[in-house]
Amino acid sequence: MSLTLHIGNIWRMIVVFFSSILPFCESKGSILIANMFHLRLVPSGIVSSAGAFVPVPFILKGGRFGVPEKTEDDIKTGKRAFFKKIVQQYGWIALLAITAIPCTGVGTWLGAIIARVAGLDKKKAAIAIFIGNCIATFLLVAVIAGVKILF
Repeated sequence: MSLTLHIGNIWRMIVVFFSSILPFCESKGSILIANMFHLRLVPSGIVSSAGAFVPVPFILKGGRFGVPEKTEDDIKTGKRAFFKKIVQQYGWIALLAITAIPCTGVGTWLGAIIARVAGLDKKKAAIAIFIGNCIATFLLVAVIAGVKILF
């Protein structure tokens, strides 16, 4: 019986991993999914962080999967222009801060798109995005653990 429960947890972790790859869910949403599955938070956080980082190299590289080459119209409009200005002014520190916000929708996907549009160095951008994602995941795991302890 314990073997069945263990295999069930593996499948749940796989669901957590693949849900963290999706945009707008990323590690923040997958941690909540792991919590609903009653999985341990720390291993789930590690799996979520790893899964959320999977699309980043593809987006930074560009091409068909990632963001197309930047154009003037694309740079001048919307959210990308605002973040592009901040990222160009403050560099990878701003990118780390943007991806460290523990809210769904602001994470690795948006960070990689901003880095691509702003023309940042791919290696530095990837490191900043990874660290920012780990910070956001840690903050969310800490909040969920704190709420569990209180209630």
